Amino acid sequence: MFQQLSHESDRGAVLVVAAYIDAALEVLLAAFLVEPKCIGKSKMEEYRDSLYGPHGTLGSFSAKEVLAHACGLISWIEFTEIKAIRKVQIPASNCLSAQPATDLVSMERP
Repeated sequence: MFQQLSHESDRGAVLVVAAYIDAALEVLLAAFLVEPKCIGKSKMEEYRDSLYGPHGTLGSFSAKEVLAHACGLISWIEFTEIKAIRKVQIPASNCLSAQPATDLVSMERP
């Protein structure tokens, strides 16, 4: 991942890191949460989509970070650092041009 980041713009690096953390939180939560054992494969996919899909309970980066912390899977420091990355990721994902990271941080502040 670090080699990939060296070839990215500041905006691209923010998006790659945020996506990586989002995916890692999903894996962490999936390993922690209990899944029903008595449902078929198609129902299991429907169940997972209801949790992790775009409109699912844990479909957002924010929901995953909050639940991971609430379950004790990440520390307060990790939670606040992930939250800071997410807050920079939002303007980066909504920006059409490559901007320096300092511009993205200043966009996040009121």
